[in-house]
Amino acid sequence: MTKTKLKILCLHGFRQNSAIFKDRLGGFRRFTKNEAEFEFVTAPHKVENEEGSKEDVDERGWWFQRESNDHFRGAEPGKTSRGFEESVQTVEEHVASHGPYDGLLGFSQGAALVGMLCALQSQNNLRFKVNFAIMISGFKSKCIEHEKMYQTKVEIQSLHVFGEQDKFISIEMSESLVAMFDNPVVMRHSGGHHVPSSGPQKNFYKDTYKHFLQSCLVLKDDIDVHEEKKMEKEQSKENSDISSEVE
Repeated sequence: MTKTKLKILCLHGFRQNSAIFKDRLGGFRRFTKNEAEFEFVTAPHKVENEEGSKEDVDERGWWFQRESNDHFRGAEPGKTSRGFEESVQTVEEHVASHGPYDGLLGFSQGAALVGMLCALQSQNNLRFKVNFAIMISGFKSKCIEHEKMYQTKVEIQSLHVFGEQDKFISIEMSESLVAMFDNPVVMRHSGGHHVPSSGPQKNFYKDTYKHFLQSCLVLKDDIDVHEEKKMEKEQSKENSDISSEVE
């Protein structure tokens, strides 16, 4: 019998793409290979060249803070989130074609987007449903257009991972996203802006990731059993109605 695994959709950070993020998530994926399988989606917007960009790399972003495709800083407030709606649509279309998925995983800007997708789901404004979310170096968007998404708590399982030495996303920014979720699991590490999977705390990282996903597997089994019972009940009622019509 094939062991049930979680199916997780992964969203990369700003100036990354699905291939880059798949590589950088390698340690996490190895730790949890018995619990989950991972798929990746690339943001629809190509980042134009700016300082620090590599011309031979397909760098992508989920939204921008200017009219040009060259600027995003998580710590900066903004009045616009150009490209955001198209990115949500891209994820929805990917899920429609390749899903369903049990959960979402995001890094940096991708983690911020995961948080907002969860908020949209809680507000019944998303075309798919997930049961958990993992946000690494995540934060609440500081864009004025996104403020409405943070008005209510999100009631799904969540794991938040962030580093004390992160030079791009402060601890306070990540904690603001944590506060948006009910009963969040938090893993704070001593590193920076990356997915922690090595070093002296390697076993701690591994145990945290595996324990969280194992708890999500228990939830998945409970949901599957509930759905089976619901279908059986509906089928029984349908058979009963048919019998009544025959009589």
